[in-house]
Amino acid sequence: MKRLILFALAGLVIVGSVVVFLRVRAHRGAQKTFAKLDADIPVVSTRGHLKGGSLTPGHTAYDYSIEQSGSQKLSEKCPGDLIVIIHGFTNTADRAEARFGVARQALVANGYKGLVVGFSWDANTQFQRGNFTGYRSAEADAILNAKKLAQFVFDIKKRCPKAHVRLLGFSMGARVALATVQELAENQRFASPWKVDSVHLLGAGVGNFEIQTNRAYGKDIEKKVGSLFNYYSPRDDMLGTFFPHFEHDRALGQTDILDRKLAPRNYHSINAGAKLVRVSSKTGRPKSPETGENHSGYLGTRNNSGVLIDDGAMALVAHDIESTKRSSLS
Repeated sequence: MKRLILFALAGLVIVGSVVVFLRVRAHRGAQKTFAKLDADIPVVSTRGHLKGGSLTPGHTAYDYSIEQSGSQKLSEKCPGDLIVIIHGFTNTADRAEARFGVARQALVANGYKGLVVGFSWDANTQFQRGNFTGYRSAEADAILNAKKLAQFVFDIKKRCPKAHVRLLGFSMGARVALATVQELAENQRFASPWKVDSVHLLGAGVGNFEIQTNRAYGKDIEKKVGSLFNYYSPRDDMLGTFFPHFEHDRALGQTDILDRKLAPRNYHSINAGAKLVRVSSKTGRPKSPETGENHSGYLGTRNNSGVLIDDGAMALVAHDIESTKRSSLS
């Protein structure tokens, strides 16, 4: 009897190992596919520049690099419209590039014709030795990365003054986007008459009071942004549990702004819950009839072959970009 039990356990271990092996192989295959599809996306990178809220040797508060594979698109000619995608917490460089890729596919599928640029920063602090979750380190790095992203935006506008420049911050990337607006508004290094045409916050991992006009972000949004759009979901699974645990507060990406009377004049909020569907990467069908919970679904979903199977909330973003273009012409 004991021998039969041992054989059964051994069989389960073997089956489990095979399943894990196949999943890892499928994941690696998908990563290679994504890398080929996304190779031409210009990526502004600050990887390795910061650690735990401090600059690493050899870097300044304002330096950044543009990865060679996509740099030609930024140097060839001035884009008419440019949107910078800023990823969130825990993203490695490869995962960040996959985020930029699916976001571009979803935007293009909804009619966006501008240049999509990725901003890749050291958000995978959960892997640092002695750093239990890496959350605080990532948050500190997010704020310091704002100077670097602000420098990139400033450089683009200096070279291409007619370009429409937009920021899209997903999850903790919203912190980077808002801190960048603050730098552009308050740092004399970036003094200029132009504004960031629009800022789009998706599942924003910042407090729901932080963009009010009685706070610095709110005042700077009115001063330095054409329009700010907040896409939120009251049923967001990540922001409903993870964010309150660390911040002891509620997230803008879950509840919308705390006091609407204190919203910036150029603030727009959109309940995007109906767009957040858990989709099977194999079948392309919803895994559940429930919507609004899938925090990871904002930027869209594609299968292992790189085919876009759900556009998340990006149809809303594309629509709102067009609305800012129409209002600027009127």
